[in-house]
Amino acid sequence: MGFSIAQYEAAINKIDVGLDKLSEKLEELPPAIKKAQSHWYLPGWLKSFLAWQGRELLKLGKWLLNKSIELLKGAVAPILFFKYSYDWEGIHGKATDVQGSVKPSVLAIPRTWEGAADADYVKAIVPQPDAAGRVAALSDKVSTSLALCASAGLAFYIALGVIIYQFIGTMAAAIAALCSGIFSWAGFAAGAADSGVTAGMIWAAISALGVVMGAQAQQMASIKGDASDNNAFPGGHWPKATA
Repeated sequence: MGFSIAQYEAAINKIDVGLDKLSEKLEELPPAIKKAQSHWYLPGWLKSFLAWQGRELLKLGKWLLNKSIELLKGAVAPILFFKYSYDWEGIHGKATDVQGSVKPSVLAIPRTWEGAADADYVKAIVPQPDAAGRVAALSDKVSTSLALCASAGLAFYIALGVIIYQFIGTMAAAIAALCSGIFSWAGFAAGAADSGVTAGMIWAAISALGVVMGAQAQQMASIKGDASDNNAFPGGHWPKATA
């Protein structure tokens, strides 16, 4: 999945709206349970079951709400990843230009200059394109890694939005079952049980994001090692050029 700022903003906005709706449903649930328990014909064990099932559903809903709010704290990261990916791609282009402009064939001088100065000049220009080429390759890798992180963030927040709205549907169905003219405790129980997959789904989404980010962290460690290449950057510096 590629990264689109418009699509990402829409995904985050959908989550914000969904969390407001989820908060409303969480407030509606306790009165709905209390109303259902007020039916005179319900046996005590069923009233106790409704109370327990309601508490479990409420607990899961609050967990989802708080976890989603916590996860939204990192919502700015994918946008920054995308921005920095673009910046590093620009560095790649500039480094490529430098690589082409400092090739020995470009910087060669007429063979009328001989001696120690000529030897030093030739020696100094040879490693320049290699160093510029390494910068170009490294910046391209960094740009690609950042772009993948941005895309992973987009996919994660889209998945989070889907989970939130699925749970809202579960809550709405459960409340409707409690408040219907013909009370259906079985319908409420079925709707509440359906929410049991939500916690697993959100952890699965987090795990999937962690796999991508972990892979990119390893890639960045590899890039750091490449940047320390003593052949392209002797002593950790740009190859010495002529004065």
